[in-house]
Amino acid sequence: MYLTMNTSKRQGRRDPLGELDDGTLLAMARRGDEHAFAHLFDRHSDGVFRYAAVRLRSRDAAFDVVSYVFAEAWRQRHTIEPQDDSLRPWLFAVARNCTARQIRSSMRHDHRGEVPEQRTPDHAERVAEKLDANSVFPAVIEEIDRLPAGAREALTLHVWGGMTYEEVASELGVEVGTVKSRLSRARARLAKVLHPDDATGTDATIVNLYTPEDQT
Repeated sequence: MYLTMNTSKRQGRRDPLGELDDGTLLAMARRGDEHAFAHLFDRHSDGVFRYAAVRLRSRDAAFDVVSYVFAEAWRQRHTIEPQDDSLRPWLFAVARNCTARQIRSSMRHDHRGEVPEQRTPDHAERVAEKLDANSVFPAVIEEIDRLPAGAREALTLHVWGGMTYEEVASELGVEVGTVKSRLSRARARLAKVLHPDDATGTDATIVNLYTPEDQT
């Protein structure tokens, strides 16, 4: 099955299927309805892309993750169990495993003395223009890398992945209060880089660091 990012969004047509929840669309996909599955892709692919792009520092690698995640979703559509009629927790569990494998592979190459694939931020002009003239992008990425692993995962899943506090808590196996605490500390640290004099708007700024539309 071939899918492209934001298919129905780009076409700009309203489709009644877009009003259905994930569980209903998945049930239709199980009966072979590829159009219903395309709606699931359109609904969740952006979040999966942003999560993978931030974790892997590469849009190309992120597109590979998206392709893998939704290929697995189609292959396993008969056994997937949505959580509260949402497919997002399952999709992000697969995305986390996929990105973790790529990161471990890159680290093994580093230890062997091989030249690893370049993982520097792949930011197009459009992304750079969203930040200030001094380009704080590298500083933000560096600060994200310095976050404790739990805070970094919570941040990427919630801010870029679009998951709720409850979904992040379920995915990470922690309490909702723990997720909120980790996010609060992460936001405070990033706000010092993004807005030295004003911590407001932190999420709105960092979520725009990677978007599928930055495909130049």
